[in-house]
Amino acid sequence: MNRRKVLFIYCYSPATLGSLKKVGGSHPPIGLLYPAAMLEKEGHEVRISDELVGDDSEKIIQEFRPDVLCLSVNTINVPRAKSLVDFGKQHGATLFIAGGAHATSEPESCIKDVGVNASVISEGEAVLPDLLRNDDWVNVKGVVYKNEEGNIINNGKRSLIQDLDSLPFPARHLIDFKKYAGTALFGRFLRKDEQWTPVITSRGCPFLCTFCANWQVMGRNTRDRSPENVVEELKEIKYKYGISVVDFLDDTFTLRPARIKKLCELIIKEKLNIRWSCQTRVTLTKDLVQIMKDAGCDLIMLGIESGSNKVLRAIKKGINIDMVKSAFKICREVGIRTKALFMVGTPGEESEDFEMSVKLLKDIKPDYLWVSKFTPLPGSEYYEKNREELKDMKWEDYNYFFGKKADVVNKRHKKMIRGFYLSPTFLINFLKRFTFLELIYLFKMFTSFRKM
Repeated sequence: MNRRKVLFIYCYSPATLGSLKKVGGSHPPIGLLYPAAMLEKEGHEVRISDELVGDDSEKIIQEFRPDVLCLSVNTINVPRAKSLVDFGKQHGATLFIAGGAHATSEPESCIKDVGVNASVISEGEAVLPDLLRNDDWVNVKGVVYKNEEGNIINNGKRSLIQDLDSLPFPARHLIDFKKYAGTALFGRFLRKDEQWTPVITSRGCPFLCTFCANWQVMGRNTRDRSPENVVEELKEIKYKYGISVVDFLDDTFTLRPARIKKLCELIIKEKLNIRWSCQTRVTLTKDLVQIMKDAGCDLIMLGIESGSNKVLRAIKKGINIDMVKSAFKICREVGIRTKALFMVGTPGEESEDFEMSVKLLKDIKPDYLWVSKFTPLPGSEYYEKNREELKDMKWEDYNYFFGKKADVVNKRHKKMIRGFYLSPTFLINFLKRFTFLELIYLFKMFTSFRKM
């Protein structure tokens, strides 16, 4: 097997997050670190360029002279990805591969609009080694590619990786964590020199939210790493990299409560003394939240989307307002901070539905708020059902925060954010837990939203 020089690039353009990057958008590219580890295991020379933190991909291409460019392509960054492929071709790269949600949902778009040779439509750790081992891809499952005759061939998805414990830990040595030091997420405040890392303990999501496309890559059937395997990675993070702040990025971290309790028990037993956060659904119990806190959890992000049961049913969220209220009450009683995730502009959302969201926000009293605007992401149920209506929309307009949005949605977005962060309840709670670090963070957030 020929040893290849492979450059992974996380594509970024200012339109992705704009000024919001300053208050929580710069996340280590965990989705690239996994396949990078696999290719290193295969003997390839691997580098990573993360444009989200200012890496100069063109300069790295000129200096590293990669044979292969592997591009992580979000829908909104299609134009940027194309420019990188064009630049790579001018500087000796011969193989171009796209991965990620857009490549899975719109593989032909990545070939036609970006100019790659292949789109990976399954987990990259399984597919990429095969692509680099073989010149003929006719038998490589999990890829859509252009053959020598110029025809686009879809080999179909391959089976998802069932034994996640068999995967090597992410190749964290390939990135400089100092570039990600500081604020990790909305609601997580770090010192300027304090480093953090994401960790993924499971893949897949069984829920049917109409706005979500993540399941296209990772599937509906959730696959779990063992608690023991996760703790081994946490020990590596703590003792090899000196990192003690972790964000668990599972779609639904607490999907299997018994597993999370076991994980927490092991974290406590190993005396890891890490701080961590997670994102999950509002189906929480007090005993679970308590052991999570005991194990170092200091923030839970809860997906709510709307304060209207009608809207929740329409987007197939699978929760109701009573469940939402119960979850936030439990977190307050246990003493874990919460971040509420809302969405405005969902199809069918009327003014009264939006006002229900505003009221619910006041009732549940989260510590922090994140509001996005509904976006019909390729691969989501909504997108697939409305393809014809969306056919003239440019890829760069598919954005949770910018893009072509109706004035009424923009006004709702602004009203919800301002109403929350300028409310007496938030200001009183802010003063109770006052730190200069949080004050600086909130100032950055306000200025970013104002520019947005």
